[in-house]
Amino acid sequence: SAGTLSNTASVAGTETDSTPGNNSDTEGTDVTAISVSPAGHNFGSVPVFSTSSPQLFTVTNSGTTSVTVNSVTLGDPEFPKSNDLCSGQTLVASANCTFAASFSPTTPGPKNTNAVIDSTDPTRPILNVPLSGTQTHTVTVTKSGTGSGTVASNPVGIDCGTTCQGAFSYGTPVDLTPTPDSDSVFIGWTGDADCSDGSLTVDADKACNAVFDLKAYTVSVGTAGSGSGTVTSSPAGIDCGSDCSEDYDVGTGLTLTAAPDANSEFTGWSGNCSGSNPSATLTVDANKSCTATFDLITFVLSITRSGNGAGTVTSVPAGIDCGTDCSQDYGIGSDITLNPAPATGSVFAGWTGDADCTDGAVSMNSDKSCNAAFDFAGDVDGSGRIDGFDLGAMGLAFGSSPGDPDWIPDADLDGDGTVGNSDLDLLFENFGNTN
Repeated sequence: SAGTLSNTASVAGTETDSTPGNNSDTEGTDVTAISVSPAGHNFGSVPVFSTSSPQLFTVTNSGTTSVTVNSVTLGDPEFPKSNDLCSGQTLVASANCTFAASFSPTTPGPKNTNAVIDSTDPTRPILNVPLSGTQTHTVTVTKSGTGSGTVASNPVGIDCGTTCQGAFSYGTPVDLTPTPDSDSVFIGWTGDADCSDGSLTVDADKACNAVFDLKAYTVSVGTAGSGSGTVTSSPAGIDCGSDCSEDYDVGTGLTLTAAPDANSEFTGWSGNCSGSNPSATLTVDANKSCTATFDLITFVLSITRSGNGAGTVTSVPAGIDCGTDCSQDYGIGSDITLNPAPATGSVFAGWTGDADCTDGAVSMNSDKSCNAAFDFAGDVDGSGRIDGFDLGAMGLAFGSSPGDPDWIPDADLDGDGTVGNSDLDLLFENFGNTN
């Protein structure tokens, strides 16, 4: 309890000198005086519906004649009396008696009363002993959330951590200060309405809860490449495709798994993930970004050329220009058109190789190899040799064009739609050659 008043209340039985503690008078005069020790008491702060330790008071007859203590009464039931050995007692000179008082608050606020000593002291029959005390309430702090931290109070009393409950006098303003640990953030207060900003007034028992959550960082996923696919996460949260970022608590161990779509293949990670394993692991200790590369599955189209003639082959879409570049990777399912172009004096004789090459239109569902045959121009009759029979056939068709009865398509060596002198020149250029 709080400090005890140090002065001593006394009553002198003479009118000539009423100074406390001074009971002198002329010699031979009877003197009556009672005093009490301690002269008053402050019980300090006591929790509501609790009772303080009792304070013992001693009433002494400091005079020379007897005094009767009629009663000792306390004016407030929140200050109960006990062990009253004074009421109704007659104290001879120098004798004393005792009583005790406690503080047992049931209502808020500071309290004051008197212990009233009624005696037969003729000069001052009523002696008041001041009593005081203050009710206290309990402030309790709890913590919740995924994170951690401490809460301290001003004035001191709570350091939670370890001490999460404190007693404060009625009416005391209390400020609660949350301090999150390094991996956590303070989210806010719950509990009693007065806790909402961490500053409260102690007018009742209060319970406040501090919410600490682990820090969260964002993990973002992207995709790249000529193919397609998805990336999912464990723990769940990312399904990219559609949901390509998610916040995770600090320290989370995250596994990202890349899954290529049909006709695609996963070729590797970049960013904060690396390697070619479809499953990548990382620890969430900062914002992270990973890119999964998916490429179309590709097959190789290879072109060769044969025959005694010459020519080139190109492709649509581009990639082959054979001549010089005679192979190319194409994505699975690609449709490729091959265009043969015979050199002057040569003719394209046809395709060999894979079965899909026969018309020069190739579907890339596997590696393919196609051969373009180029022969000498002038073998009009198809005998494999350019000779007089071819010259004779050309003579029959000379001057004709498609639709004419004399038209021979194989005699149009230059492909201009007319059998003429340029075709005759090509025949003579290759005369005698064998394809």
